[in-house]
Amino acid sequence: MPTKNDAATAEVAVLGQADMDSSQAALELTTPPFSLLVYGPSKVGKSTVMLTGPKPMLYLDIEGQTRFLPWNGRKTDYDLVSAPPVYDGTWDYVRVRINTFDQMRVAYSWLASGNHPFRSVIIDSISELQTKFVDKIAGTNQMQTQDWGELLRGLGALMRQFRDLLEHPTKPLEFIGITSMMVMKDGKQGPYLQGALKTIAPYLLDVVGYFAPYVELATGVNTQRMIFEPSPFFEAGSRVPGIQGFADNPDISQLVANVAAQRAAALAAAQAAQASG
Repeated sequence: MPTKNDAATAEVAVLGQADMDSSQAALELTTPPFSLLVYGPSKVGKSTVMLTGPKPMLYLDIEGQTRFLPWNGRKTDYDLVSAPPVYDGTWDYVRVRINTFDQMRVAYSWLASGNHPFRSVIIDSISELQTKFVDKIAGTNQMQTQDWGELLRGLGALMRQFRDLLEHPTKPLEFIGITSMMVMKDGKQGPYLQGALKTIAPYLLDVVGYFAPYVELATGVNTQRMIFEPSPFFEAGSRVPGIQGFADNPDISQLVANVAAQRAAALAAAQAAQASG
């Protein structure tokens, strides 16, 4: 037969679990990290806008087209072989030139160790990374049916691994940005990926943004607009409170701040409701 002590122990356990649940909810409300996949026409500034993310930043240059980006003298390079650079305040960006798919796995292992200073990571671009994986699988030969399955499993798994660095147990990232080329599919613009990945990839990430030049008809002002809401003409969407609609001349650090502010307001409202109840 249960005793009073048993009942008291059970009550303590319930209260303890409630406290744990409350703490976890508070953590989820106040932690702002998110992942963003950006695609659009060539030479519109996708890579440049990624530089506005939180620093220090690891920039994984797969396309090899970053030499003209506005680093403003705050970049250092790393080869994934020598001792990693130590953050000393003299640089904001570490650029790693990625020439093979296996080098991306090395970069992931470094980040997964938690022994790094970065707040954000950029993958530029996932389309070119896919090409490098195709080269690894088939070389100059035609891809076979079974090869497409290997492509889906290998690249899909790597995308999930990078995405999950946002919840790393000791060194979570604040932002992961991925650029992509653009392709028309079924009359609708979307990220350039092959096989089943072109359908799956947008589901793996928190935000998909379509980025292109835009002219305000009323004023004639030219701007660059990143659109986060679905459209019949291009793929876009966001599951992140604080990132909705569109952003002109977007600043990634400001988007991160918007997400943090939105979650802080939600936490404050929840605490106020609990206090009044």
